[in-house]
Amino acid sequence: MKLGTIISMPDSPNTNYFAFVINEDSISHVKKGQFVEVEYGNGKLIGMIMDIFRSNRYFERAESVAEYERTGMLSAHFPIDEWSYTVAQVKIVGVYENKLLKRCSFPPSPGKDVLPADESLLKNYLGFKDNGIHIGNLFNHESVEVKLGLSKLFQKHLAILAMSGAGKSYLMSVILEELAERKSEDGRLGVVVIDVHGEYVNLKKSPLGDRVKVYDGNSI
Repeated sequence: MKLGTIISMPDSPNTNYFAFVINEDSISHVKKGQFVEVEYGNGKLIGMIMDIFRSNRYFERAESVAEYERTGMLSAHFPIDEWSYTVAQVKIVGVYENKLLKRCSFPPSPGKDVLPADESLLKNYLGFKDNGIHIGNLFNHESVEVKLGLSKLFQKHLAILAMSGAGKSYLMSVILEELAERKSEDGRLGVVVIDVHGEYVNLKKSPLGDRVKVYDGNSI
């Protein structure tokens, strides 16, 4: 499905950003945070929608709008619906070519079609693994499973950072459950949790309880 067409603006397209007018019949399929793609040489230019805004030339001048609203509805004098359009701003994240992600070294051309990012391409671009731990589905791309490879995830230090209440502990619980459920031939790690707030003791009562041992800190 074609989402829209790249437009020329005073400062874009450039190698970091571009904007596109959204097709009226595609508005319900365009979301902030969604990945999109554009044909680019021998590969695909991948971007993420950072913002969406509406525009209408009839409402650009505040004094004109105020004057017409005093004498009657603006819509009674002008075909304002015909001049309304929606624009999405996209941050370019790279160019995917020959299974490699490269920097964008030249801006995409105005007039190019903007399409939803191919799901198999997204999976490769984001580095998801078929035998990785499944922590959820990709935002705005619900059919793309987020499966993280153990080697890349745990070979160095890892931090889970978010605002209070955003779900850090819940994510950690999902990771612990996924690790415990893995088959030994797929790679299963032993995990020691120093649980100072008692957030993970309920794992003992879960279906994975036979793989969980809880130690009272006072006895150590």
